[in-house]
Amino acid sequence: MKILTLTLSLIVLSGCTHITVSDMDLLKETSNQSTKYSKNDLQIFPLNIEASLSCYDSRIGNTIKTSCSNRNRINSVVDKFKERGLQAVPGDKSQVSSTPHISVIKDEMNGFLEGVTGFFNIITFGLSPLYHYEDYIVTYTDPNTDLVVSKEATVSSTTSWFSLMRSTPKEIEEGNVKYKIEEALIRKVLEEAKLGEEVK
Repeated sequence: MKILTLTLSLIVLSGCTHITVSDMDLLKETSNQSTKYSKNDLQIFPLNIEASLSCYDSRIGNTIKTSCSNRNRINSVVDKFKERGLQAVPGDKSQVSSTPHISVIKDEMNGFLEGVTGFFNIITFGLSPLYHYEDYIVTYTDPNTDLVVSKEATVSSTTSWFSLMRSTPKEIEEGNVKYKIEEALIRKVLEEAKLGEEVK
């Protein structure tokens, strides 16, 4: 009886999660960028890259280890530059102030505020939504030309039973929404900054 009660409680409390994106056009951008410049055609482009860390938990025996890295985001930036014929390389440390800079930042909702929405979600049996959001901001600056290009988008989610009545766009159902948003933002920034030339 206790197991049945617990199971039913978990079902009631879980509700349904609905994801929204502040700029749906980012998910409609063409993502087929497999054609790239050959390595020999790439133009060397000194660049300073700043990227938020992504953290993952892994269990080793009875211990949970947290590992953080920004390598995937940095690699993503390098790949997007390659799509435009540019080989991004670390800038000269003695010339940081004059080297172009790009940042890929993820800023999450305050944990306390999310906990508050989660508390009300539990005591109302899923009627009050559990809310979460993540802001993605990509900014490119070139001190030599005073150029600044910045794009951002927000991915938010609500978990409640009312989410069952909300439709989910096809682009979001296909998954990897956050990854696609970051990719699209980087491409948009490079395009607006008129860096290199995109492969057709």
